[in-house]
Amino acid sequence: MGNNRNQPQADDAVLGGQHPAPIGAMVLGGLDGVKMRLASPVVEYRITALSEAMRYGIDGLDLVIEALRDRSCKVRHAAYLLLENRTETRVQHALRFYNSHHTLVNRVVETEPPDNVEYIDTMMQNLEQVEGSKMGKLVDKSLRLVQTFEGQERIKHYLFNGTSKQKDYAARYFKEKGRKDIVVAAYQQHYLKSEKSLLG
Repeated sequence: MGNNRNQPQADDAVLGGQHPAPIGAMVLGGLDGVKMRLASPVVEYRITALSEAMRYGIDGLDLVIEALRDRSCKVRHAAYLLLENRTETRVQHALRFYNSHHTLVNRVVETEPPDNVEYIDTMMQNLEQVEGSKMGKLVDKSLRLVQTFEGQERIKHYLFNGTSKQKDYAARYFKEKGRKDIVVAAYQQHYLKSEKSLLG
């Protein structure tokens, strides 16, 4: 009979710190134990748990993928190192997203003007895919740096054709640039489309 990989194993942690486990102590083993350590506020515990997670097949792999979004850059980097040589489709997709987001953060920190269309697209896509106020602030800060006509036209595209969130950030950009006429035109277009859809 094969071993159940989700059950406690020989080197799993035991509730009770460094002291010998008391009779009846809860063993924090198996995948549930890994999940508990990944929820710890201590960064080092979460990093250690990532290596443990890799022993639990697909379920463990998914936990490491989720860690690419951890609030700590150290945990995210540890997860990346564990995944970078994996060939599974789900892993490659997660790494591509991580790399695009990581590049975005670095460029914003370095205040590199994001004037090219591809970069603006990346920001707007991340705005939709990454939850939290931090990403919103990064996108907002980056958009303020756009100066070229090409860059402004791309933001205008999102103002007229983007999602609600993308439209909001694009509108904020043009308002700060003193181009309320563009914002008004976008709202008028949206109103006309809504009116036509109601009329059938």
